[in-house]
Amino acid sequence: MAINVTQQRMAWGLKELSESLGLSVGFLRKEVKAGSLPAKRLGRRVVVLQQDLNSYLASQPVQIVADAK
Repeated sequence: MAINVTQQRMAWGLKELSESLGLSVGFLRKEVKAGSLPAKRLGRRVVVLQQDLNSYLASQPVQIVADAK
């Protein structure tokens, strides 16, 4: 079975999302539990749909961090 690498991703597992964003799985679980990050349960696995991730990231405030020298 060939895999189409140009196909867009539809959903992320919390561990994959954690590694991709550089955030802890615990933080993501808290965001899901608080209702800030919508997620679906597929069997025992919790997944975040790509469209929900895009909305979540867009809703986060922008913080400008100055270089510490």
